[in-house]
Amino acid sequence: MNSKIFKMLFCFIGMAIIGGGMVMITRQGWADSYQHHVEYQGRTLNYAYYVPNNVTEEPDALILVPGLNGRGEHMINPKWIALSNKTGRPIIAPSFVFEGDIAFLKNESYQFPNAWSGGALNAILDQFAEKGIRIQHLYMAGFSAGAQFVGRYSLAHPNKVVKCAIGASGGNDPIDYASPVKFFYAIGEKDQANRRFFADEFAKQAASYGVSVIQKKYPNTGHSFTPEMENDFINFLKK
Repeated sequence: MNSKIFKMLFCFIGMAIIGGGMVMITRQGWADSYQHHVEYQGRTLNYAYYVPNNVTEEPDALILVPGLNGRGEHMINPKWIALSNKTGRPIIAPSFVFEGDIAFLKNESYQFPNAWSGGALNAILDQFAEKGIRIQHLYMAGFSAGAQFVGRYSLAHPNKVVKCAIGASGGNDPIDYASPVKFFYAIGEKDQANRRFFADEFAKQAASYGVSVIQKKYPNTGHSFTPEMENDFINFLKK
C-alpha cells in the first residue's frame, strides 16, 4: 500500500484515539476522555490507543493493561509515548472492568484471557487491521489484575508475544513448556505474601523449562506500580 494512502486511511497518526475522535496528548501525557471500544461476546470493552508518526503497515505493538478497573488511557503517558515514537509501535491500553469475585473464582473474569478477554484484545487488533495497521507481534505490560491478563495471554500465545512485563500479579498460569517469550517480573518486598509467592513460583517454573525471566524485588514497596517499576518495564520492552 502506498504510504500516503496508508496515512490517509489511518488519519489519527501521532495522537491518542479516544471514542473515535482525536484527543491531543497533553503535556502531562493524559488523554482524559471517553475511550474507543470493541464489542465482543456481548461485552463492550473500552480502550485507548496511540499511534506514532513512524508506524508501518505491519508493526509490533505495545499492550498496556492497568490494575483492577484501571482506565487504559491513564497508562499512555509521556514515557510510553516516547517508547512508541522510538520503536514505531502503537500503544493499545484496554480498560477492563472486573466482573466480581464469583467470576474470578470460576476463572471467568477478565484476568483469564481464555474466558473472553483474550478474544476481545484480538478483536481490537482486527480493528487496527481494518484501518491498515496489521499488528504482527506484541510487547505486553500489566500491573496486578492487568499482570494476570498479560502473563496468561503471553503463555497462551507464544508465537504472538515477544516480551511480557508482569508487575505484582495476583495469579499466574503454570509454566509447563519452554515458552520463547521473555518475561520481566516485578514484585514489591512488602507486597502481600500470596503475590510474593506467585512471583517466586513463576521464576522457579520458568527456570525448570529454560524460560527467560528477569525477576526484580523492590525494597520498601507494597502493592504499588512505582515510577521505578514503570521505568524498568520500559527499559525491558524497548529492544
